[in-house]
Amino acid sequence: AKQLAEALQISKAGGYNLLSSPDFPTLRIGGRKLVMKNELVEWLKSHTNRTP
Repeated sequence: AKQLAEALQISKAGGYNLLSSPDFPTLRIGGRKLVMKNELVEWLKSHTNRTP
């Protein structure tokens, strides 16, 4: 969550919230949740509000 929060410039709590969100792309290995970089980029693209 800390690295995710730093990458997205959000709080650590915000990182944990994203990781627990059902539509956020995570890969669970053992007790760890990992986020693949390409899946994060795609998720960000689909969840970004763009104005013309």
